Amino acid sequence: MISTTTIGQRVAMIRVHRMVTQAELAAAIGVSRSMMHLIEYGHTLIRLDMAKRLAAALHCTIGDLLLPLDTPTPRVRLRRRSKRALSEQASVPLASPQGD
Repeated sequence: MISTTTIGQRVAMIRVHRMVTQAELAAAIGVSRSMMHLIEYGHTLIRLDMAKRLAAALHCTIGDLLLPLDTPTPRVRLRRRSKRALSEQASVPLASPQGD
């Protein structure tokens, strides 16, 4: 079972990654900033409807909120993979425009 602290830390981590303040996220999901603080620090349980609102506001899935802390969200993994692919493409020499 995942703890409220872990869920709260995931919410905070994704929020910071998205460059959203606690106040902005709180307004987006219809709670006070102090309630957002309680959620992020694991001092309150969140219900399914709240998890849905958080996920929608953070542009992630409820599953992303429930992942272990050391697991990047799928979008972060995709972004890392894209950067790696771009760097690999940059190291491949282009074909010569000469038609030998």
